[in-house]
Amino acid sequence: MNDRFDELFEDSIYLNLKNWLFSYQLRRRHLQPLLAGRADERVLDLGCGVSPIARPAPSVVYVDISFQALRRLSRKCPEASFVVADVSRLPFRDSAVSRVVCSEVLEHVEHDTRTLEEMSRVLRPDGRLLISVPLHPYYYTFDDRYVGHYRRYVLRDLLQALEVRGFSRLRTRKVAGVLEKAATYVMARSFALLSPQGSREGPAAGRGQRWWFLPYKIGNTLWSYVCGLEAKITPLALTTIVSVQGEKAWWKPDQAARSLTGAAGSRRER
Repeated sequence: MNDRFDELFEDSIYLNLKNWLFSYQLRRRHLQPLLAGRADERVLDLGCGVSPIARPAPSVVYVDISFQALRRLSRKCPEASFVVADVSRLPFRDSAVSRVVCSEVLEHVEHDTRTLEEMSRVLRPDGRLLISVPLHPYYYTFDDRYVGHYRRYVLRDLLQALEVRGFSRLRTRKVAGVLEKAATYVMARSFALLSPQGSREGPAAGRGQRWWFLPYKIGNTLWSYVCGLEAKITPLALTTIVSVQGEKAWWKPDQAARSLTGAAGSRRER
């Protein structure tokens, strides 16, 4: 997380815009029911920034690389815990948590496979993973570059990467379709045009134009429901955001293979 985002996390206008953005409302409404579990289960919300998915609770740990973001979030969610950390180097012991949620973060991480390894490491066997990512490289356009995406995912490759790292019972759900992509593209172009030359701060930073917060909130809320309805009927080939649920298996595939090979060898020796 660079200094530009730390500055934005100190801007109350930006924070209001970010937390009412249609895509965040859509993801949060989609993912929160899937994250439900026992109140005493430890939950990591990775890369949460100022817009977490997990509801605040004593068992929830919000993790982000930005101290400024977590400082802001701690004022709103004092009952939770907060850890400043790189999601590819988590400061938690093996099998320490029951659930991990990581929404729209992996595409921002250069070495995303390290993050997958870390999520597998900190989850206990039978612990649950919930992620969401942007889908299909052919959708990679200006808005992806503008917000710092390294990639959009091929679903088959993502599922294979998760299986290799010990996740099983993988289930996918469509989160958004073409309408989400179109609106995000238009919004990114608008922010780029309205921003100072060479800046990505957007029109909100340092401005006092609070009069349009109410229509902004209403419009984004309504649009989030429209995008959610469209996602239900959108073919997978046109889906722009997908969620994946899975469970940490007791054995990684390579471990299971070595175990079976060793057992077969022992039988041959006998």
